[in-house]
Amino acid sequence: MENKLNHKPYSVTRKTLLASAMVVSCLFTRGLTAQEATEIRLQYPQVADLFNAFDVTQAKSFEEIAAINANPATQQTQNELQASLKMQARMTVSQLMAAGMMSSDGDLLTGMGNGPHHSLEVEARVRLMEMMRGKHSHEAAEAAFENSSAINRHTAEVFKRGRNFEEKLFCYLYR
Repeated sequence: MENKLNHKPYSVTRKTLLASAMVVSCLFTRGLTAQEATEIRLQYPQVADLFNAFDVTQAKSFEEIAAINANPATQQTQNELQASLKMQARMTVSQLMAAGMMSSDGDLLTGMGNGPHHSLEVEARVRLMEMMRGKHSHEAAEAAFENSSAINRHTAEVFKRGRNFEEKLFCYLYR
């Protein structure tokens, strides 16, 4: 019978080999990511332009939202929305529907109307649509999340990884 206490399924050497293999794999994958991004730009320049525009616009949208929320003109509306959401959180679905706070689709109705948020959001949407239609370099797109003043570095990294995943998926599907 084997002594379970002395059994070491992974020796130090085996752990070192596994760690080395993972490092080499990561380096190889990063090389492929750069190659795949270049491949997209060469074979599908319009798709690459869209990817770039989406990233730059998405990063800018967080800044627009932060600016709207920081605007003193929106504070009262934010307070009212917060109070309404707290009240709605304590209500049942039937109470929400009876109070006219829920659409037939099950969406909560906030009643934000044409307050200060509305005009600021319309202006932001116009700016973001112009940005979306613009042409942005691959370098600008890659740096967009890191350069955004509205998101932290961890969030930026999540978005960058999402972008890399999209590029890999696109290359995989269209090879």
